[in-house]
Amino acid sequence: MKKKKPPPKKVIRQKTTESLKKESAYKKYIPYIILVAILILATIIRTNFLSIPFERDEGAYCYLGQCVLDGKIPYLDFYEMKLPGLFYAYAAILWIFGDTIEQIHIAFIFVNLITIVFLFFIGRKLFSNTIALIIAASFAILSMSPHANGFTVQAEHLMMMFVCGGLLLLIHAINSNKAIYFFIAGILLCFSLMIKQTGLFFILFGGIAILSYYLINKPTNLKRGIINSLIYSAGVFISFAVFMIIIWAYGAFEEMFYWIFERASSYVSKHSFEAGLELFRNIFIKLAHQFEIFWVLALSGIILVFIVKINNYKKFVLLSFAFLSFLTIIPGFRFFGHYWIQTIPVISVLIGISIMFLIQLLSKVVKINVSKVIICAAFTIFMISHLNTHKNYYFNPDYTAVLRAVYGMNPFPESKVIGDFIKDNTSEGDKIIVLGSEPQVLIYSGRRSASKHIFIPFLMSDTLLFPESKKLQQEFIDDIIREKPKYMVVFRHGYSFMTSPNASFMVLSLFNDIASRDYNHVGYIDMISDFDTKYIWFDDLNQYEPTGLYSIVVFERKE
Repeated sequence: MKKKKPPPKKVIRQKTTESLKKESAYKKYIPYIILVAILILATIIRTNFLSIPFERDEGAYCYLGQCVLDGKIPYLDFYEMKLPGLFYAYAAILWIFGDTIEQIHIAFIFVNLITIVFLFFIGRKLFSNTIALIIAASFAILSMSPHANGFTVQAEHLMMMFVCGGLLLLIHAINSNKAIYFFIAGILLCFSLMIKQTGLFFILFGGIAILSYYLINKPTNLKRGIINSLIYSAGVFISFAVFMIIIWAYGAFEEMFYWIFERASSYVSKHSFEAGLELFRNIFIKLAHQFEIFWVLALSGIILVFIVKINNYKKFVLLSFAFLSFLTIIPGFRFFGHYWIQTIPVISVLIGISIMFLIQLLSKVVKINVSKVIICAAFTIFMISHLNTHKNYYFNPDYTAVLRAVYGMNPFPESKVIGDFIKDNTSEGDKIIVLGSEPQVLIYSGRRSASKHIFIPFLMSDTLLFPESKKLQQEFIDDIIREKPKYMVVFRHGYSFMTSPNASFMVLSLFNDIASRDYNHVGYIDMISDFDTKYIWFDDLNQYEPTGLYSIVVFERKE
């Protein structure tokens, strides 16, 4: 029998090539599969915090977003020291997702996931798939840091989504040299400013990143750098102008100027440099606790950026990004935990730099692919160990314990109980008054404030600096008399009132007159200790003897 001839060598090579193409395709999708796994993990963790009570800033932003949906005009129908983009952004969130605490938290899960994806692609364009995944995973965990208010729906989370989206588009603009991308990048970074004033630092960074690219890379092209910077700036200024025109058309421009410049300037300059340093030290200790290795890697990255094998432009841009991100937490020398959310993207990138250095260092001993596997496996083990060590926080959080650990005896758990009580005992059209700084009660109850004043500290300002404070107090009292709110809630808590030196207490005297004349005392919340709060309602009030340092009083209007 005649033997079959072996297939031609050319066919064998063709088959091998096809096999290699399939193998390459599988490798191509591996980073995306890992990214999806990171996104799923972040979602699982964040869903465990869907019902955690808001703190006061979260409550204010959500309520003011609701006011916008009601047709209210910023700075005329409500007061706040932020630019108008904040109110419209939260209005959009509430309109799309709903206004319950769970629905708002779901919205911010999407905000977090989008930011993670943006950071992955930033890392991919600047470095590699491996480092991009390190950056994405680091951000997913660090953005849940309790003392950075990671579990909240703070404005900084939303702000950083726009920042990271703008920076990703800016990288694409520089690589493609297309004007439209520079313009849209300017729009996105302007949105970060319109949410919080410190977005100005990120706008400045965008301009630095564009100009330095055309100056540092050879051959230099200053003309092209100036043109693209102007296009980018046009995106910023046109976006800003649109918001200003909207406020001007409402006739609220003068009021806006007062609140975001005159009022905000006093807020920024309130703490001394020495007091600020002490606050910085205290919050940094809390932030670093349980996240020590993350911070060691990040701080090391600032030094290692000079050593890793990347071009000079990337080194300059990374250091500029780190410096300007740090500046965002400086204004006012307060260093509140949620301010640090603005630094988490660059911290994640610096962690990526440290991992890159370790891979490059190990590659001198073993092959580069083996080096990547070893270092990434070690990083994965570290991440798993971190999650396991703090599994109670990530996967089975005690809401009250978390809030007390982060905010102390602030009345945030209590606000949820009070809000639910008011919701159950009022009709949809009823209005309420919150005397203090706890507008989250308005969100829980689903009721509107009888006054445009939702932060009492604005009324209790230093009358020497702000003589109009007495006028605002009278305005608050007039609102109560006119609207006749069904319930009034008084937070007898120092942090909720935050009175200034030389403050007028006229509002409290007038309020007490109204409460004693037109209202019944129906609720008393006694904050005895971190985990011991007594809720006393209606007839039980007659037999109760208060013992706590802080308390909350609920009044119901007489029939």
